[in-house]
Amino acid sequence: MIYLDNAATTFIHPEVIEAIKDSLGNTKGNPSSVHELGFKATREWNAVKDRIGAIFNVSKKHLIFNSSGTEANNIVIQGRYFKTPSLRFITTQTEHSSVLNTFKAIEARGADVVYLDVDEEGFIDLSALKKALKEAPTSLVSILHTNNETGVIQDIDAITRLAHAHGALVHYDMVQVLMHDSVDLNAMNCDFATFSAHKFFGPKGVGLTYIKDHASILPHTVGGSQEYRLRAGTPNLSFALGFVRALELTEAHRQSWQETIDRLAHALIKKLEASNLDYTLNGPPLEGQRIPGTLNIAFKDLDAIDLRFFLNDHDIYLSLGSACDAESMHASHVLRAMFKEDEARINSSVRISFSPDITDSDLDTLVKTIETFKKSA
Repeated sequence: MIYLDNAATTFIHPEVIEAIKDSLGNTKGNPSSVHELGFKATREWNAVKDRIGAIFNVSKKHLIFNSSGTEANNIVIQGRYFKTPSLRFITTQTEHSSVLNTFKAIEARGADVVYLDVDEEGFIDLSALKKALKEAPTSLVSILHTNNETGVIQDIDAITRLAHAHGALVHYDMVQVLMHDSVDLNAMNCDFATFSAHKFFGPKGVGLTYIKDHASILPHTVGGSQEYRLRAGTPNLSFALGFVRALELTEAHRQSWQETIDRLAHALIKKLEASNLDYTLNGPPLEGQRIPGTLNIAFKDLDAIDLRFFLNDHDIYLSLGSACDAESMHASHVLRAMFKEDEARINSSVRISFSPDITDSDLDTLVKTIETFKKSA
């Protein structure tokens, strides 16, 4: 098996599994219970947040656990809409579906939402952002920090400065970041950020929302007093421990893993150059403003859907785009925003996303198998 769909999910790390198992067996109380077992669980809950806060350079009071990156994004966007329904919201055409569909939902309730275009490399036009901010009082600018389909990294510093200069708060979907880079939320000066553990060797089913000011949103999920009344529900301490253990492992191995992934990306491009395949890298070049671990590649005259099934039959796993849109056979909305009506390029593109355990031999097999598919196409 050759697994090249790490942007969809990474495989959970064995040490993370052990951390979760230990917690499931040893944590008896509910953190909301007012007795010693509850107090013990609360201390563990707070300790987990302290460990994450130390890595992100923020206080634990700003960290809200939830069930996924999707819920994390909903907490911010819907929570901000509940707080400021009459103000403008700004996002892009190339967001993850959990952001785009949440904006469509509040738009259906009457929200003023602006969807910024991107250029052929996937970057927004900062002048268009500035224009949208000046046109109407704006509540929130919500931007995908690192694109899950192309690896493009937006100009975060410039976006933050522009938004704050016009009185808007800023949210960054950072689900794809932690696998590839460290994060200092205090230095970023953003108002909201969202994460998901299964993108960096943690468990599926646990996300995290950073909220600078609790008063800036109203709760998306109401009920009890958990998570500062911003996300009710019994805390999932075991998966929170899985989140922080995965984060600590990623931080500890970051330099070597980054070097490996960067080398793999360059090695694949070299192998494609030496092959008989006619390809184009979608987005900026490898040395551009991007992560090297997510490559979106168009193979001229090859149908991406047929190619994916062919690779699947040979135990090679990659995707066409976001896993959250996997049931749809429609072309990627990200590529369509970048390339408009260039159907040939859109329909011949696949996403290849690495983890540090991929080998040069795996890449040789991938290229040879695509060459075999080309001969049979």
